[in-house]
Amino acid sequence: MRPGIRARHLLVVASLLGLTGCIAFPDIPEVGATVTGPATLQVGASAQYAATVTSVQVSGRPTSPTEGWAIRWESSEPSVATVSDLGVVTAVLPGRATIKATPYRGSERGFPGTLVVSVTGCGPDFCSD
Repeated sequence: MRPGIRARHLLVVASLLGLTGCIAFPDIPEVGATVTGPATLQVGASAQYAATVTSVQVSGRPTSPTEGWAIRWESSEPSVATVSDLGVVTAVLPGRATIKATPYRGSERGFPGTLVVSVTGCGPDFCSD
């Protein structure tokens, strides 16, 4: 197994009624992202959000290197707030959206980081506080 990056399989041996079985779990990421940026934006405003890739300690293994990871940005509610490929969040309409940053390197994925942004102000049909 390659050190760092991901645990390839986690094996669990269990005994039930005298039977022993083995279960293989899918890859477990060893890196994660933390998202920082304003928690509140006014309609029409934009702000640069940042994602920091950090190593997640897996018992008995060295921490994974964090170099070479890129970030994929997503918004749970693009009608409320959009996010660019570079992490620029733009407030569209009043409401709440979760901004998610997922670290990736090739086909490997890490634990995503999230931040909830509240959009306030006037939209085309109404205003909110």
